[in-house]
Amino acid sequence: MTIIEGYASPSAVEPATHWWDVPVWFAGHAVVAILIFLLIAAPALALDLIVKEFATRGVNPYLVAGLALAEYTYFGVDLVVFVLFLMRTGWRAIGMLWRDR
Repeated sequence: MTIIEGYASPSAVEPATHWWDVPVWFAGHAVVAILIFLLIAAPALALDLIVKEFATRGVNPYLVAGLALAEYTYFGVDLVVFVLFLMRTGWRAIGMLWRDR
């Protein structure tokens, strides 16, 4: 089994041979999740800048409010999925630690 296969799926991982295997697995998934979160959150930031610019230029308030709602919804969903992923990954890591005892 290669390292990538072993760390890709906790069910495919053989019992950890070192104490740091599971924390490294979790840290790797957390770093990738943070990068994906930031990648998805960047358009929400851009939309925020656009909404502020529209508001200062006197664009229709309903349009500004709709864009602001879209921005908050987009960021909120991204944040919820990010937190759920970290919770799920943490739960799986704890399960792997208990299984290896």
